[in-house]
Parts: sequence; structure tokens; C-alpha cells
Amino acid sequence: MRAAIYTRSATGNRTHLDAQAEKCAQYASERGYIVAEVYEDEVQSGMAKDGSALTHMISDANRHHFDAVVIEDVSRLSRRMDKVRQIMTDLQNMGITLLIVGQGIWSESGRRLIQKWVVLQR
Repeated sequence: MRAAIYTRSATGNRTHLDAQAEKCAQYASERGYIVAEVYEDEVQSGMAKDGSALTHMISDANRHHFDAVVIEDVSRLSRRMDKVRQIMTDLQNMGITLLIVGQGIWSESGRRLIQKWVVLQR
């Protein structure tokens, strides 16, 4: 199984991006995934409408370039909960598993928990 890693930093801190990628790669490996691609949005606010790497990753997910997306924390997708919910729904509709390192949950069995978290963050 192949996984994509998505990292984002609003500060442009290269060390932070590398640390996110490393945590995600280890998490994916422990679950039997091979990292196919790492998508990075450097100096990208979580409130921004679309990150260029995020947009590219969603496009690649739609073409089934990988089976899962690994993120360090749900806030890496966006700080806008409506956008997080939409991305999660889009990935699920594509058959892509979302693995979230920081929350220790994944969309296969944790989708309801993630949705409740998103609702509570509103």
C-alpha cells in the first residue's frame, strides 16, 4: 500500500516540515505503507483557501496515486473546520484512508470520532 504525506508550516520553518514528514513516514511504515510522495506547503497559513501542495495532493488522490494520506495533525489540512470536513469527505469518497499521527486515529475506523472532533472545534 502507498501513502502520501502532507506537511504544512505557516512560518516556513524547514526543521518543522522535516519533523512532520519524519513522524508521518514512521507512522505510515509501522502500518505497512510505503511513502509514495511528500507534499509540502511552506509558509502557508492554515486559514488560506488552498495550499498549492494540498491542491496537488487532492488531485493525485483523485487519480489514485496512493491509498492513504498521512498528516501529523488535523490542523495541517486547514484551521477552517469546514474545509477539514470537506477534505475528509473528498478523500473518503475517493477511497483514500486518512491517517492522523497526532490524534492517533485513522478514517477507516475513526471517521465518526474525527467528525465529532470537527464539529466540536466549530
